[in-house]
Amino acid sequence: MKEIERVRWHQKNLDLARQIIGDLHQAIASWGKTPGYRRRERLLYFGLFGRLMECLRIAEEYGMLIGRQVKELRLLEREESGALAIIKTLEQKDREYKEEANGG
Repeated sequence: MKEIERVRWHQKNLDLARQIIGDLHQAIASWGKTPGYRRRERLLYFGLFGRLMECLRIAEEYGMLIGRQVKELRLLEREESGALAIIKTLEQKDREYKEEANGG
């Protein structure tokens, strides 16, 4: 039974990482129209991506992922650098919006 729970746990992490990538692409289009408090919430959410990827790599290193999950991890790793670049860009835009709002 623990094996099934472990597989489900890692699958949830994979699904969440994939969801974050999808949400990133949606956020790009509307980032300037998003209120400041919402932008900060989204940045915290997007920040989970890097941590999820670290956890998944560790799980793979310890042999805790099944074959299908390893394939999904490889797909996510291909998109990782682009996703991290988008997150940095959104953080930078958020700082710019804050400066504009503060009169700077």
